[in-house]
Amino acid sequence: MLSPDAAYLYVSDVGNDAVQVLDPMTLRTLGTIGPDELDSPHDVVFDARGRLLVADTGNNRIQILAADLNVLRSLGGAGYDFNEPKYVAFDGQGRLYVADEYNGAVKIFDAQYRLLLTLGTAANEPLNQPEGVAVRGDTLWVSDTYNNRILRYRLR
Repeated sequence: MLSPDAAYLYVSDVGNDAVQVLDPMTLRTLGTIGPDELDSPHDVVFDARGRLLVADTGNNRIQILAADLNVLRSLGGAGYDFNEPKYVAFDGQGRLYVADEYNGAVKIFDAQYRLLLTLGTAANEPLNQPEGVAVRGDTLWVSDTYNNRILRYRLR
């Protein structure tokens, strides 16, 4: 994922439990030491304010980082109840979409990270380990991995 100013490249490094930050001159590693240690990070994305969000899969949380890579907030625990969140996306209204793999759901949060809706829990449309989410215009795409399908939802 390129930073908003295209000066850095952010890469989730699952095997090393880290996020690698590259610019033309240096390589920085985030997550291998300290209390905010990452465990199997799967995705990185920037919000509209330029903050970096990391799907910290093994820790069942989403980490929100400032431009200097300091942790601003962690979305996890009660109220989020993630079980290996894999990929995240934003829409034009600032809503956050999280593919929550082992909960079999896609969780949708408002711009303040309050839960709005959970997709995949209805008996008529169960998701089986969804991993990917992408938003393009008014369309949400979900990779429903073990149902061997890609789902398309129209956003309002």
